[in-house]
Amino acid sequence: MVFVLVVCLILLSGAAWVVQMYSENVEATGNIIYKMEAEVANESAMQLLQYAVATGTFTSSSVLGNIPREFGVPANIRLDGSRYTAKLPVKGETTFSLQDLAGCFNLFFAARHDLARFLAAAGLPFEEVAVIKDSFADWKDSDDLQFPNGAERWYYVQDAQTGYKPRNSIFLQTPEEFSLIRGVKPEYMQKILPELTITPVGGYNIQTMGPLGLAAVLGISEDEAERLVALRRARGHFVTEEMETVLGSARERLTISGFGFPSQAVRFHVETVVEKARSTIRADVLFLEDELGPFRVLTWAKGL
Repeated sequence: MVFVLVVCLILLSGAAWVVQMYSENVEATGNIIYKMEAEVANESAMQLLQYAVATGTFTSSSVLGNIPREFGVPANIRLDGSRYTAKLPVKGETTFSLQDLAGCFNLFFAARHDLARFLAAAGLPFEEVAVIKDSFADWKDSDDLQFPNGAERWYYVQDAQTGYKPRNSIFLQTPEEFSLIRGVKPEYMQKILPELTITPVGGYNIQTMGPLGLAAVLGISEDEAERLVALRRARGHFVTEEMETVLGSARERLTISGFGFPSQAVRFHVETVVEKARSTIRADVLFLEDELGPFRVLTWAKGL
């Protein structure tokens, strides 16, 4: 009798193990399928949005796209990073945002004092701002002469033993490269990354800039910049007179040339979720037609 019970227990344990393994395999297979569906849907959404912008018309703060209404994409897509939900004929939920790169803080052109204002607006302590702005200048210049608070090859290779050296060029590969510079902490990057670009397109567009960029290029406080962004969201755009209601008699801050129109270089952030699977694309695309096509992809990253 005891022997029979032991055999039954063994068989029941084996059956339970088989059921568990089967369930895990089914779940894993389902996750793979969901992941594939999310990838396909996200790629489709990206292509649709690229078409909308390529065939659309740029305004100072948005692009008037040409997308059938059933896709749930608004005809007037703001270029300030506003988030939208698309209703695509595929599984899952797709959200996206478009950001004019003239509305980002451009590391390609940034001088040390501009970067200092940008980082200060992000709430970084004065001492750390001094280290980062000097280290950024050392990262881009071609010599080994160190700024007072900066860092050259010796620091990265010997002192910090990072395993890499400064780029010694103004041509950064991605905005994320800024995180490699001395003094830049992960929590700082998390806050400033959405407003950074490395695109060699000149000028800033105050109609699409975020609060940190506005604070830096206009030389105002983050609180004033937040109020400007709120004003712009309420109206869709703003003019000098309206800005002065926030800034007071600060006309000299608004005389900087090159403001007011998008660069036609756009950052796409597209995300699709199917069940537990998620697919994300972040790409910078320049919409200036040439012999190669209607647009050119500058950067492309998945899963960010």
